[in-house]
Amino acid sequence: LEQDVKNKKIIIGGCLINECAPKYYCNHCRKEFGFEPTLYSKNGTEEDYRDIVDSIYFKCGTCYGPSGEDEERVFIKKQKNKEIIVEAYTEEEHEAFTYSITEGMWGELLDALYCQLFLAEWRKHTFVDHEIQDGSEWELRITLTNMRKRMYSGLNAYPPLWQELENIFKPFLHRKN
Repeated sequence: LEQDVKNKKIIIGGCLINECAPKYYCNHCRKEFGFEPTLYSKNGTEEDYRDIVDSIYFKCGTCYGPSGEDEERVFIKKQKNKEIIVEAYTEEEHEAFTYSITEGMWGELLDALYCQLFLAEWRKHTFVDHEIQDGSEWELRITLTNMRKRMYSGLNAYPPLWQELENIFKPFLHRKN
């Protein structure tokens, strides 16, 4: 154990465990992560991101050819009447379609984004690979209460856990009966 600590294979967190402490440490980038998904405002208030998300927009596709070609889009919005509407578009369908999801599914989506992908901790908002001329682009836009927004996007470059992010939205790209 002592040799693993010395070689930085493991990190010993200490004797205090609280919800403000990180859950994980990355040996590659040497950063702690896995904090509670809390938004700290300038006036000192704290809000759980999962409680203040109004809508989520996710788009992924090629960045060449006619607009919308080979593109998938999902827009999920919590309505004032608490109904949660999904508007989705895939190249297969050739048209947008709309359906409702349950509050439980909405909660699972928010938990996945904020507790599995640690979206609140993403420091980098734009990921770009300038070496590739054509390829793919993506965008994730989160609208919070009080018209606050968080935007993440990429052009031929992706955040950590990209495949997991794509997988979170795949189920929403199929028609629900």
